[in-house]
Parts: sequence; C-alpha cells; structure tokens
Amino acid sequence: MKVAHGDGPVPCDIMFIGEALGRQESSWSTCPHCNLEGDGEENDWTCYKCGGPMDCTPKPFVGASGHFLNRNLGRIGMDRSKVHINNIVPVRPPNNDLKRLGEIGLSLEDFEERTRELLELVQPKVIVPVGNVALNALTGLDKITKRRGSPLELKSELALLLPKAIVIPMIHPANIFRLPTKGKESYGVAASTFVRDLRKIKKFLDGTQGEIPKREFLLEPTLQEVKDFLASCADNGFVTFDTEMRKRQIACISIAKSNSEAICIPIWHGWDSYWPEEDEMVIWEELSKFFKSEVYKVAHNVNFDISMLAVHGLGIKNVVLDTAAVHRVLWPELPRNLAFLTSIYTLQPYYKDDHKDQETGSAGWLVPKDESALWHYCAMDSAVTYEIMEEELRQIAKYEKEDQVWPRAK
Repeated sequence: MKVAHGDGPVPCDIMFIGEALGRQESSWSTCPHCNLEGDGEENDWTCYKCGGPMDCTPKPFVGASGHFLNRNLGRIGMDRSKVHINNIVPVRPPNNDLKRLGEIGLSLEDFEERTRELLELVQPKVIVPVGNVALNALTGLDKITKRRGSPLELKSELALLLPKAIVIPMIHPANIFRLPTKGKESYGVAASTFVRDLRKIKKFLDGTQGEIPKREFLLEPTLQEVKDFLASCADNGFVTFDTEMRKRQIACISIAKSNSEAICIPIWHGWDSYWPEEDEMVIWEELSKFFKSEVYKVAHNVNFDISMLAVHGLGIKNVVLDTAAVHRVLWPELPRNLAFLTSIYTLQPYYKDDHKDQETGSAGWLVPKDESALWHYCAMDSAVTYEIMEEELRQIAKYEKEDQVWPRAK
C-alpha cells in the first residue's frame, strides 16, 4: 500500500491537511539521481534526464488541487517549500471514495492516532483543514462551506497538545473544480474566496491579524435598561440594528453601538409578550423615538427591516448604509448574505445556525427551544454588522468608492 508521509519542513508554523491521496498523489515518482519529480505509474516511469527508473514517492497535493494551492500561495507571497502539507488519510481509498476504506481493511478511526502524532511532530501555530473530512477530524465540526474562513479551535483531545493553535478551514480545491462557471456558487466566486481565506491565514501566521472583539450583550433588559441604552445611542456616530420575526411579527430587536456592545430587546417570549402590557407600550414608544432620531443607522438588507418596522407602525430616519449594498459596490461578484460577509470582513466564527434549535408550536410555527439563544443570535447580528460596516468604510476610502456609496446631488 502506497503511503504519503507528508511534504514540507518539520517543525513548521503552518500545516495544511487534506483528506486522502488521489490518483496522482499516490503514483507520484522521484528520480533518485536527478531528483526529478512527476506523475508516474508504479516504478516503470523513466527519468528523461538520466534515463533511470523513477521511485514511487507518494506526495500530498501534487495533482490539480496541488497546482491550484501552489499558485494561490504564490499570489499571497507564500512559498510551498515553507509549508507542511499532509492528509488525514495518507493512502488512496478505492476510487478516491473515503466511504470505501473498509474495502482495504481501514477506517477513518484508524488514523486518529496518526493525526495526534502528526500535530505533535509538526507543532503548527496555524492549522488549515482542507475539506470537510479534515475539518471534522481536527475540530469535531462539519459544514465546511459554512465554516470556511472561521478561526476555530482544535477539539478538546487535540487542543491539549497545541492549546494556542488556530484552525482555519478551507474548501478543498477538488470541490471548487466541480462548480459551474456561472452563478452565486460558481468556480470564480469560490476561487476568489479561497484566496481571501489564504490572506486571512497569512495574517494569522504573520501575527498581523487582529482579535475577535469581546462582545458584551444585554439580552434580558429591564425597561429602564432599554431606556438608558437607547438614550446612550444619541452620542454615537453610528448604530446598527436587526430584527427577528415570528408569525410575521417582530420577535426581538437588537441594536449595537459598537462591534462589541449590543442590546437585544425581546418582544415575544414563547407565545406570549415578554413585557407586561403597559411596559410594552413604553418599549414601542421608546423605539419609535429612537428610529426617528438623528443618529445614523445601518443594517444588513435594511429594506427588510424597514418594512417590518413599518408593519408595527415605526418609521425610520437617517439610514445611511446597508452593508449588503455597500459590499455589492466593493465586490459585486461575491455573495452578499451576512454569513459570507462575516467570514471575509471579520474574525467571528460561523454562528448563523446557533438559533435553529426549534420546536413546532400551534399552527405549525417554529419557536426556539431556548429563547436566550435567539436573543444572543439577534444581538450578534447587530454587533457583527457593526464590525462589517467599519471594515467597509475603510475599504470605501481605500478604493475611492465614496461617490458610488453616497452619490452627490448634481
């Protein structure tokens, strides 16, 4: 059985770890005299320099996926020779299908100890799982398309070995190659995102990346705390806000006055109002005054929130930015959903499924099993939107897009 033991220096500050060997990786050969490398078959490929036989030396990421990785590492100023590259499964499964490992008497569990030993040997500061299998093996998580670009931690049993290591997953190039040439989920979009994720990884490696803001959320405020928070926003340059819906009515409203400080004002609790009737009337009055105030307001896909507020009789003034619209000006080819913007503009790990632990209530409506999870999610949306807004304002200035974002009257 052909086994690839990895490629690159040991120890190494960064390690890319893929899933398993492909056909080209498993048949990679090297001339023992000239050090010429290439894709061969068994040991019968002849070196074109010296005419001698090539030795089979399986090597990870040398096929199309390897060329894609090498090319994009070069685009951001990184050299493959200074990167350690390996696989969770160092052999080729039948027909490149990991589900068929059993046919050769193996399973993914058989390589868990090898993964542990590999981390101890390489001692990386930044670990890049490439693909869903590697993501799950290192963190216990899945959904690579959602978690790509998120700074994560090793799962507990591996974190004991490298407690300070950062894990940043990426989509496997082989999956990018399968995408269509057009559309929101196209090859061009995924390839561009791949490079952006590499740039984020390089910043972590260089120590130039910032830190995730320490968020402070007020989730179950008293009436007085709501009044005080809304009053404090009057002195803010910008605020961001978000609404969550239930039964076509606002379930809660969050407002952030920085990327770390936000309040979530509950309206619903289960199937009842969160507030006594007289307090809820005051809440709506305070919100009405806030949304009609002169403070600059920002939201993501703001037209939705405006329409929902209008249904509840709330008008709004001084909406100066929509982060989705600004992103379209800056990077029109990329997706505009909040999860994607979070992944490229911030360091916040993926959280958009955190409120989806729901149960079906009367008339088939879904209700969170844990209301506080929904309130935290809503507050996070506002805080993250504030962080995205800050980065977009920097990029507007950097790329001189002011006239496209705030057109001047002629």
